Amino acid sequence: DYIDYYDQADVALCPLRKDEWNSYKSVLKIIECGAKEVPVICSKVEPYYPELKDCPGILWVENNNWLDHIRWCIKHPMQVKEMGKQLGQYCREHYDLIKWNNIRYNVLKSL
Repeated sequence: DYIDYYDQADVALCPLRKDEWNSYKSVLKIIECGAKEVPVICSKVEPYYPELKDCPGILWVENNNWLDHIRWCIKHPMQVKEMGKQLGQYCREHYDLIKWNNIRYNVLKSL
């Protein structure tokens, strides 16, 4: 049921402090947002950046400019919707489990 909470969101906030512990985390939160086509306002730190630096649908927070991005999203709901679609497409192309499982299967089979 957890993933269904994204159905209520227009935008997701992904704050993360830059430190060693957080750098070992995954980009799962972004993939969850992509699955539900919810764009993200995100801290520009590892693990999200630089792995997803070219990913559409993410507004990167630098210099603590959260409110600037939030206000922009409120004023531009149609662009926010489009950003969510772009993030969803990107995640389906780059993080598709069926595709990656086939690659894993072929690698193991070749051994």
